[in-house]
Amino acid sequence: MKIGKIISINYSYIKVKISPDIIGNSVNVYGNIYYFGNIGSYLKITSAAGEIILCEVVSIFDSDLHQDKLSFGIESSRELLIKAIGTISKDNRFELSVGVIDGLYADVSIVNFNDIRLIVEKNTNDLGQVDEKQIYNSFSLGASKDIINYPIDVSIDSFFDINSAALGNSGRDKSNIISYIIQEIYKKEKHSATGSRILIFDVNGEYKKAFTNDNNTDILIKYYKLSINNIKVSDHPMLTLLENFKKSYYCLILCN
Repeated sequence: MKIGKIISINYSYIKVKISPDIIGNSVNVYGNIYYFGNIGSYLKITSAAGEIILCEVVSIFDSDLHQDKLSFGIESSRELLIKAIGTISKDNRFELSVGVIDGLYADVSIVNFNDIRLIVEKNTNDLGQVDEKQIYNSFSLGASKDIINYPIDVSIDSFFDINSAALGNSGRDKSNIISYIIQEIYKKEKHSATGSRILIFDVNGEYKKAFTNDNNTDILIKYYKLSINNIKVSDHPMLTLLENFKKSYYCLILCN
């Protein structure tokens, strides 16, 4: 669904004028609610080459410039500032790069469920198979706020290949988020994180109740209260990482 047109382009940002037919900052398409007028929400531009350019909303404002004559039928005071962040190619592959952006008055549309699937979900052809049973290579992180109730799955390999962080003030459930992610990975009944090793520095003693062998007996869980005086590397090879630490803390090791 089209929500406006491009009225200005520079090196970093694109200015979009919202159609006067659009009321509010959301639209209903076949019963699905799509938000487009929030900071951090997404829009798309279809290029002349047939590629979809994904853009993020970075600014929202009312224009104080009034025109007596309509320009391409888009007389409206509401405008968005967006930046291009990626491209969906004609063969439905998403890349974090942008080539050529169409010129002025190109249509700007909402990003729908099908577009989001191409961006955040892996190709099903990449799923590994062992003994004709699926190896899990993603976990559920929750639901999108920009696209209501859309489930977000994260690739396990991609998640652990980069640095990730749960951010927030004290008491904002950061440890619960970490527990939830690891539980999602390890609770699978078959081929659950085969060969994995996870070392948790449990400084505040928060994780012991979160991880037990009750749900998956194939997982080996060890919980240590360590200090510089009682570290024994022979207890577990991963404890070699702790030899340089000087304070006491809890250490939780999950192995499969």
